[in-house]
Amino acid sequence: MSTYERGVTMSHIETLRSGVQVAKRDVVDDLKEVIKRYEFYQDEIRRCYHDMEEYEAKIDLLETQKANLIEALANKTWQDMRQTAFYRRQARKWRARA
Repeated sequence: MSTYERGVTMSHIETLRSGVQVAKRDVVDDLKEVIKRYEFYQDEIRRCYHDMEEYEAKIDLLETQKANLIEALANKTWQDMRQTAFYRRQARKWRARA
């Protein structure tokens, strides 16, 4: 099993003059990390666009519902106004006869 298959990067350990051990990374490791990060950002972009489409659909639905509610409210208000006017007219008619 190679070091890549075990999950170990292609870096190697180097000991500095101060005795501190430092892992030096290869350019290949850096490129792999950049590619992974790029793929992650591409996935994020896809998810964001998908979320935006869902939100736009929800907004359209809510706008339609709002228009329907406004229309129903206008109809109800108009019916109430007509009924009030009818009652007032009836009251005037009966007062005129008495």
